[in-house]
Amino acid sequence: FRRLTRLIENFLNFRSTHNELEKNRRAHMKMCLEKLKEAVPLGPDCTRHTTLGLLIEARALIK
Repeated sequence: FRRLTRLIENFLNFRSTHNELEKNRRAHMKMCLEKLKEAVPLGPDCTRHTTLGLLIEARALIK
C-alpha cells in the first residue's frame, strides 16, 4: 500500500511539474508571437494577424 501511495504521489508531482513547464512554454510562445507581430506589417486587407497569417507574412518578409 505504501508503494502504491508513493507511486501516486510521484505521478501527481510529475504532472504538476509538467503542467507548470507547459504553462511557461505557452507564455514564452505568446511573447515571441507578440514581438513578431510588432515587426511584421499588416497586409492591406487585414485588420489583425492570425497566428498562421503572421507566420506566413514573416516568412515572406524574410525571403
